[in-house]
Amino acid sequence: MLTLFFSFLMAARADIPQRPQPGGFELKSEFDYMSTHANYPPNGGTTQSLETRGKFVNMSGVGQFASDWDEHWRTYLGISGGQTSADVIDGQNTTPTNLAIDTKRVSGLNEGWAGIQWWNYLPRAQIVPQLDFSYPFFRATYDRDDPLLGEGAMRLQLGSWLLWHVADITPFAYLGGAYRDDRRSALIVYNIGLRYGRRGKFWLSGEYRGYNSVINDRDTDNRIPRDIYLSAVDGGSYAYGAVNPSVGEVAATAGMYWGPVAFYLGAATTVYGRSAASSITAIAGILFSGSFFESAAPVHEEKFEPKAEKYDETLFRQRLTPAPPQEPQDDEPRIETLHKEGRKYRPRRAEPKLDLMMKDTEKSMERRGK
Repeated sequence: MLTLFFSFLMAARADIPQRPQPGGFELKSEFDYMSTHANYPPNGGTTQSLETRGKFVNMSGVGQFASDWDEHWRTYLGISGGQTSADVIDGQNTTPTNLAIDTKRVSGLNEGWAGIQWWNYLPRAQIVPQLDFSYPFFRATYDRDDPLLGEGAMRLQLGSWLLWHVADITPFAYLGGAYRDDRRSALIVYNIGLRYGRRGKFWLSGEYRGYNSVINDRDTDNRIPRDIYLSAVDGGSYAYGAVNPSVGEVAATAGMYWGPVAFYLGAATTVYGRSAASSITAIAGILFSGSFFESAAPVHEEKFEPKAEKYDETLFRQRLTPAPPQEPQDDEPRIETLHKEGRKYRPRRAEPKLDLMMKDTEKSMERRGK
């Protein structure tokens, strides 16, 4: 049941990083099923079956919450755990003629981690330095006899992604270095691949990834105690806890978006190794993207549309009746009145015409100009 619980946790590290969206966040949940029946020997070469002719299986759920502070900075927190089962030799029931096998199982938390990315933008590419720190919830000590859930070592890893965009195709590469405590070997971590897809619709990706030991483990000169321990707890598998492991694997992922949710499936298999397990891994995951900010309601531009006004058009069609012309006034009564009063008669001035007024104005201006 614990394995099923972890399968619904957020997030996994299955896909290349996506460009930050200011104020955005991501919740991922991934379930991995890894199975191995053989090891690559310390010097590499052909794989060798486990001593029990059995298998080693790890089922894990990994989860991660990522937050985008702005277009340059992303931080994330994660946790992993699950169940491991291993076929080991049952020493109490083994006889010279019968090899008894016992299957051991353990469930629990594996490790938690935190990380930060710094996105730098070029015209068609991004360079993304990344820092990761992980802390184990258990330690791989010789006094325990349960199968290992993981490496059981604290890790500090620094590296950088290079993402190059060509239409819907994104070649990518990662290179980094990892320090592990408990005097484990230091690692060079690498990843190179190609992603094809359209944001919000689907994606397909293929990659070659792995790591190589570059600084020797504390047990390099005497591997026997470590091999005896791994034989007792993991059936001799080099999946976890091996001395100076190096491994390379090919992986492919296909995903589809459905609104803010994406679903994906994937698979990986090892093609090279030294002191490492030859394994096959199946992957299934879900991704949810959102934003801390409320999305503003869409603004629709108002278009000008003339509206028909209701008015009485007959008001503008009425013709005004001009006033009747006035007849000239008779001055004879006025003359008689003036004679009786002893005043002189002066005839009325004719109304000035417009053209005469214009000429008088011009002559007046000419005189003033002189």
